[in-house]
Amino acid sequence: MNLPRNEEELIGFLDNLEDSLEDLNVRYAECLWKRYTTGEGGAEDLNRLDRERAELLGRGPYLEMVREGMDRVGDPTLRRRLEVWEKVLLRSRVESREDIFALRNEITDRIISFRPVVGGKEREISELRDILRRADDRGLRREAWEAMAPLSEEMAPRTLSLIHARNRAAGEYGFDTFVDLSLACDDLDRTAVEGLLEELVTLTEETYRELLAGACRAAGLPSCEPWDLAYVLEGESPLPDEAFPRDGILDAIHAFLAACGLDPGSLPIEVHYYDIPFGGLCVPVRPEDIRILANPRDGHQYYATLFHEYGHALHAAFAPRDVYIFRRDPGPFSEGMAEVLGFFTRYPEWVARTAGTDLATARAFLDSSLGRRLYGLRSLAAQVRLEYGLYDGSVADPDRVCGEIEAALLHVAVNTTPRWAASPFPSGYPVYRQNYIIAAAIAAQTHAYLRREFGRAEADPEIFARLREVYWEPGARVPWQEKVRELTGKDLSAADLARELGGDVE
Repeated sequence: MNLPRNEEELIGFLDNLEDSLEDLNVRYAECLWKRYTTGEGGAEDLNRLDRERAELLGRGPYLEMVREGMDRVGDPTLRRRLEVWEKVLLRSRVESREDIFALRNEITDRIISFRPVVGGKEREISELRDILRRADDRGLRREAWEAMAPLSEEMAPRTLSLIHARNRAAGEYGFDTFVDLSLACDDLDRTAVEGLLEELVTLTEETYRELLAGACRAAGLPSCEPWDLAYVLEGESPLPDEAFPRDGILDAIHAFLAACGLDPGSLPIEVHYYDIPFGGLCVPVRPEDIRILANPRDGHQYYATLFHEYGHALHAAFAPRDVYIFRRDPGPFSEGMAEVLGFFTRYPEWVARTAGTDLATARAFLDSSLGRRLYGLRSLAAQVRLEYGLYDGSVADPDRVCGEIEAALLHVAVNTTPRWAASPFPSGYPVYRQNYIIAAAIAAQTHAYLRREFGRAEADPEIFARLREVYWEPGARVPWQEKVRELTGKDLSAADLARELGGDVE
């Protein structure tokens, strides 16, 4: 192999490599789409594409070449391009190993095909969520909460094998665990992530305790079991789920986009509804072909979810076109851009307009959702703690430790029902869930800035242009934490998020 001898040759080399990577990623996205929508494109098809990726990115001393180039190139854009490539190659050196991707794809196939049984019949995942939120029958809620246990028991040994394999691979590149490698590839480190999570948990502790205690009293329960949390924290909402009908979600999004000065019909974004094991999924096949999978029902949270996925889609649509490797930001910022859009559904004006109600009712409705949102974020923090412990070897009994961590953060009794390995995240999206908490912090800090700067933060062409200019158009050409500082004027913290959730913030 003839390695580049100067910057001109290096740019040409990277251009060719990125053309090949783009073609591979397009085919991978198409395969993933078929997997969720038709059942085609299963593990074997993904394995074939993963082998191609391993051959493409593992061909020759690319990582060494990139690291050497960073020490000698003068052009700052080229140096940044090499920095991004270093992270891509590091992650690929782990995830593109056949023993890892084959097991990952096998586990994911099983999770996608699993159908939980509640009340003697198979259910969609979205039905389980609705039972946990709305069923007055406590026994039915418990059955729904425990319905994924058979899958978790089945998947746990294979998922632990996958974790050990990732750790071994990360160790070959000087990282203590795969957590450390994965966070480094997202411009993060474990100390900073755990610090932000602890900040959020601490600042919202008193608020969460009070909300939970009041919700339990209102529901007539002396204490809460895990299957009670979503139900009691849902409480008596001033607006029923029917105020946000499933069939109105796309109309609401199109109205929002039009208010931002966009023509919804001209955007390269299509939405399709399917039963998938999570709320939504954005699949950016190409800049001119961006697809969203969603599994909505009636309710505000489903509107927020699809706004979130549209945030991903807009981020992809307005990313730079000139350099392929700059089109995708790291996971924390990507989720942050999705949540910045989702955050617009939390303004009283938007709720009132969408649900056809008055501002006082809209404000009361949003206040009533604080407990549910705190529960969601603290649940994520519990899952992150468990996952990090699984990778650092401090967790000998995952089911027991999962129950203990959730009991500590959610203030429920310890319950060791198997559930951690039934999620698609430990196998298919490893070391990713902290990104949703970071994303919520990015969104809260961004919207706090928008309200200060513009005196408003509703859909608006001027606000949209500012987000597009600072957050989307630079892509990964600018490090994501630098973009947050440029827009909001400060480093990222959990303070604005905790304040927005009623936390004790000075």
